Amino acid sequence: NPKALWRSKQMEAMGTVKIASYPYSAIPDSAGWDIFRSPAVGFGDLPYLVVHGTGVGRDDDTEEWFTLYTERIQGLITRALDRDMLLFVAAYDRDSSGRYFRVDYSTACIDVDAGCLWVQGPLQAGRWKIGSSLSSSTDHLSGTLASVLAVFPDTAPQDLAKLAKACAKKRGDGIEKLLRVSGGTGVADFGCMDRITQAARGLTTHGTTTVDIDGKTVTVSERRLVVE
Repeated sequence: NPKALWRSKQMEAMGTVKIASYPYSAIPDSAGWDIFRSPAVGFGDLPYLVVHGTGVGRDDDTEEWFTLYTERIQGLITRALDRDMLLFVAAYDRDSSGRYFRVDYSTACIDVDAGCLWVQGPLQAGRWKIGSSLSSSTDHLSGTLASVLAVFPDTAPQDLAKLAKACAKKRGDGIEKLLRVSGGTGVADFGCMDRITQAARGLTTHGTTTVDIDGKTVTVSERRLVVE
């Protein structure tokens, strides 16, 4: 894919990129596009965190994500997730009672639970509803992670991914059912940053403190977060 290759080279030339956002489908489609046609996606061996949409067009939770790929590709995805260098984004909405549910045009997180977050959707574009691939859902998560970097600029890409997963909501308002039925790590939420920034106040240049976020120890310094 020439466009993807150009994008990859541009990011490599910058040298300081920590987040790459890909609000495209990760699922093979009729046009032949899929996540693995982009050399910038990588499999855990790139110097930045890739935030990628799960895709649109999957109208149920029954087909597992990995059934679409060979065993070799499954291993590559798993490696990237295990190295905390890849996050997937799926889209949720809330019903009249405030309970979370997967929007029916967003691919679920089944099989990529180790690194798949749910982000608000949907958007409406004319008569078309847009899921996590083409909406702002993926870019919203990437932008939020970038705002963390604005406060703690020396945070490593892996720690950004770990923080996003630790801070995510995992219970309440139907979230348990969403995760049980549709997979995923949790609903993206960065309310934890209030505790972290409060802990950072008054730190000396080389001082550190720790905060517990969902059982994970976050070491806070003046410019960096390190997640256990």
